[in-house]
Amino acid sequence: MNEQSIYEKPRLKNRFRELATLAAFTLGVGVLSMIVMDILIYPLTRAAVGNPRLFTALIKYMIIIIPVLAFIVYFIKKTLMLKREGLPARKIFSLIMFRPVFHITIVFTVILLTAVIISVIYILFQYNYYLLYRLSL
Repeated sequence: MNEQSIYEKPRLKNRFRELATLAAFTLGVGVLSMIVMDILIYPLTRAAVGNPRLFTALIKYMIIIIPVLAFIVYFIKKTLMLKREGLPARKIFSLIMFRPVFHITIVFTVILLTAVIISVIYILFQYNYYLLYRLSL
């Protein structure tokens, strides 16, 4: 009456069984993703090879259009949600305009702090190299 789970059983046979199941699942997912990606990528590749200028123009416009549409849909949904909550137009405008500015400011602050930290690490390593050079003399 050993009620241990598969992961607690120390026998090699049990370990092999669980690893075989995991390997089979991984292989199945890999094959399925390869088939699906081939079905999706083959027509795109044919279009790109058949008419490269049209394909390039489509990709350029899609890179611009999709994010713009996503932002428009987001702002419309957000405005309608805030209107349903009964907020005045001035408050809705301030929320929609200033909240993204706040988040963009946070992103740039993180980027700036990352650049400062990388610079400090670079200076420390450079100075460390100089110290090692001086010690070796």
